[in-house]
Amino acid sequence: ITLVAFFMPTSMDKKKAREQYDQHNYEATYGLLKGHKLNDKEQLLYDRTVTLLQEERKLDSYNNYMALDMKPEALNALVQGVKKYDEVSEKAAELGVTGELNSIYSKIVAEFQSAFGLTVEKVRQWLNIEEPEEYSYIINAYANGNAVADNLDGEESDGTPNTFDVWDNSVISAEEAEIK
Repeated sequence: ITLVAFFMPTSMDKKKAREQYDQHNYEATYGLLKGHKLNDKEQLLYDRTVTLLQEERKLDSYNNYMALDMKPEALNALVQGVKKYDEVSEKAAELGVTGELNSIYSKIVAEFQSAFGLTVEKVRQWLNIEEPEEYSYIINAYANGNAVADNLDGEESDGTPNTFDVWDNSVISAEEAEIK
């Protein structure tokens, strides 16, 4: 009886995990597999889930921030979704989940296009910005409907100096810290 009681929950969790994965519920799949000793097939399922969940969490963050009317943080979550996509694409291909990853990524792209009028190319430019203040300035400006010119050489369109350091980027920094 003790052996059955010990092995039965593990077996049930693994079966449920497969069902949840097939329904694209990666959070539940992860929770059901985490902490169990996995065979090769189950480990592959776990690795696929973790890879997809990393991208899906960016989309979930965006939705949560938008529900709270926190547009700069929401936009940052989408931008970080592009970054995460670039980071996990190769692994997704190795694991055979490129289609699933692309599906999540296309939702991210659709959101920043419809909600903020942005292109993938523009977002990728932002990912190359090294100064946190400059990045936060741009995110805040676009999120608040004040699309700034891409004149990031230290001067605003009216001739006044850029003041990237006056923008509060504490929440953006928290989102970035989550990524690392």
